[in-house]
Amino acid sequence: MGHPRRIRADREILELDGRRAYRGGVVAELALAPEDVGAAGATVARAFHDDALTAHLYPDERERARLTPLMFEALVRYDCLFGVVDHLPAFVAVASWMCPGETVETPERLTAAGFDDLPPEVPLERLDEFFSSISWAHETSTSGPHWYLRLLGVDPEHQGTGLGSVLLEHGLRRADATGHPCYLETFEERNMPFYLRHGFDLVVDEATPAPGLHIWGFYRPVASS
Repeated sequence: MGHPRRIRADREILELDGRRAYRGGVVAELALAPEDVGAAGATVARAFHDDALTAHLYPDERERARLTPLMFEALVRYDCLFGVVDHLPAFVAVASWMCPGETVETPERLTAAGFDDLPPEVPLERLDEFFSSISWAHETSTSGPHWYLRLLGVDPEHQGTGLGSVLLEHGLRRADATGHPCYLETFEERNMPFYLRHGFDLVVDEATPAPGLHIWGFYRPVASS
């Protein structure tokens, strides 16, 4: 049986592989199961293929296509084990969150998520050095437990249809229900209007130590009831 390939999120009901997701309500098949980490990571890798940071880590496009699914699978697995990962049916969109009070990675959790098993071509040391060099942005923008949106990716075929908003709004409702603010970073200026539309404030707008890379940090307080 064929699956519908175009999804319109401006309708009240989204048809995704024969299942329904209600905008403004609970989306079907949200919680990621451990056995689906690979599929979710592959979606994120496709979504982030041309991201400035991804291209910086993997200048060669063929190596990027080969290695980023492994890297993002490990990141998604970390948040599946120790945070919250939401997705839409058929993994057309994935959102990966670190929970309040749990936004600092630990070596034991990284091992459990499979980082030790990644091939040596995955530049984990460069990634760690880069995020260490910009850790001030996260630290100075938040003061207390908060939700950290590590990844929000929509499969390129479905980008621009509102699916990212569906998942983000779901996560924001959860954050409001727990009484915690949210923080995220992006390295793509084109993402700024999207997050501003969803109630985030721009709190970081700085060049990074890496040539050509800029960081924009966004903070969203708990919405008033």
